[in-house]
Amino acid sequence: MSSFLPRCPFLVSAFAVAVAASPRALPGQAPPVVDSIFAEMHSSTGPGCTIAFDSGGRRQWIAAFGRADLERGGMTDSTTIFEAGSVSKQLTAAAIILLARGGRLSLDDPLRRWIPEFPELGPITVRMLLTHQSGLRDWRNLSEMHRWNSDNAAYRNADVLTLLRRQRSLNFEPGAEFLYSNSNYVLAAIVVERVTGESFRAFTTRAIFGPLGMRSTSWRDTAGEIVPGRARAYSPDDAGRFTENTPVETVVGPGGLMTTVPDLMAWLRNLDTEHVGGAGFREAMERVSVLRSGRSTQYAMGLEISTLGGERLVSHAGWTGGYVAWAGRLPARGLALGILCNGNAINTEDLGPALLARLARLPAPTADQAPDLGTAGANGGSNSLAGLFRNQRNDQLVTVRAFERGVTLNAWTGYADVGDGTYRSIDGTRTLNSSRDSTGRVDAFHVRHRNGDAVAYVRLDTTLSTAKELPAYAGRYRSDETDAEMQILVGTKTLIVERGGVLRDTLRATFRDGFRAPSRSWVLTFRRDPGGRVSGFDLGLPRSRRIRFERMADSGYR
Repeated sequence: MSSFLPRCPFLVSAFAVAVAASPRALPGQAPPVVDSIFAEMHSSTGPGCTIAFDSGGRRQWIAAFGRADLERGGMTDSTTIFEAGSVSKQLTAAAIILLARGGRLSLDDPLRRWIPEFPELGPITVRMLLTHQSGLRDWRNLSEMHRWNSDNAAYRNADVLTLLRRQRSLNFEPGAEFLYSNSNYVLAAIVVERVTGESFRAFTTRAIFGPLGMRSTSWRDTAGEIVPGRARAYSPDDAGRFTENTPVETVVGPGGLMTTVPDLMAWLRNLDTEHVGGAGFREAMERVSVLRSGRSTQYAMGLEISTLGGERLVSHAGWTGGYVAWAGRLPARGLALGILCNGNAINTEDLGPALLARLARLPAPTADQAPDLGTAGANGGSNSLAGLFRNQRNDQLVTVRAFERGVTLNAWTGYADVGDGTYRSIDGTRTLNSSRDSTGRVDAFHVRHRNGDAVAYVRLDTTLSTAKELPAYAGRYRSDETDAEMQILVGTKTLIVERGGVLRDTLRATFRDGFRAPSRSWVLTFRRDPGGRVSGFDLGLPRSRRIRFERMADSGYR
């Protein structure tokens, strides 16, 4: 939930080659296990990483490999500055926690106390921002509606606030759910500025970075700023060649932290020493949030709380542009690991826990595997459950596939058939119960987690629109919430969505009045008026639900 990293086996460069090629000496010698974890990295011509490992608050080693700049040259080393992506969130949360512990705000303050111009969308508190319980749509999703998105536009925090102020609804009632949204941490950074009267950079430098000796750490909050020692960021194309993917936006809070691995480790060490924050600071940062229902979310203050080999793991991954990162601690052992990379073909979200487990001599994390349920599409009761369903909570689509001994939801979640329309997840944490309509057809199912949470899924009509029916959807549509317009055009046997006359995506018919834009994870569900004419559509994304677009009057009906 901290990030959505590409699960790609392509890893760039190798420890052994790059450490030898590094122009600066690195403290400590990384153990052979490091090279075995990154065995595919055997070239010094691509982007790379810097990694540090601490034990008992003492530096054990730093390893560096790969190039900091593919165009101008130069290897990474312990002084190379990377962006930390969503690892940044814990520093933003720390700023809020420090202000709360100093009595300058309360975590239970209404958001509108500090940002009074924000619309009255519900009882959102500062705490809900930090724990992703606000229900706010993700600003990055909202920016996708425009001609230029955040990958190539210098959005600022003020621009995000303007975008969020246009919203007239939330994904859910505040406190009812957990849903990761970068909007929360943009607003948290703005709250820091409103409370202190200082810039976010100035306050965090004075209150956190300075006292911890993090002299190479700052925020990417100024367009075009020269940052000596900063690595450029890269993404691979389909042919395996690299293209630069260094962010240009200046939005900070959810990301935008520029730091070195030694500085990052100084911060992780502080979560144990509490040099900044004082006694109780660590507990405040790592306290897992709870929903109104009483269910735990396993998310604390910019930190994910999980287990590794049966031990408590406190960590967070990050991804922004071509930068990827991971920072994690095993508090009971006093072990900490930090990884900063400038190529997003490297999956730090998996590699971080795997490396830390090896260093701690713990069992390796279990990799995602397709559930073994026997032959696909075998005869049996599971076939009646197969089909396309919609999650009634978040509107996301779920494809149920039948197998000899059960079903899968979207290919990766397996449920074994235990009889009488009931299925149990392979890990034993969830139960699926199907229901039938008056004709005996399975028309819905519920998934109940052992913590009491339950979600309903309803079958969709997969009768697709014919070529003759496609013109009925064509026209211009507008969303006041995103201040965006879209044009729906009729292509060859499908629809095309166009924004700003420049960006075009093909829509794939998926269910009755429903289309997907696979390249962007969009689901468009068209609405009809009482006369049966198409009047608008609702746009759904994983972090932004039911963005309403209305057909513009001058586009007419077909």
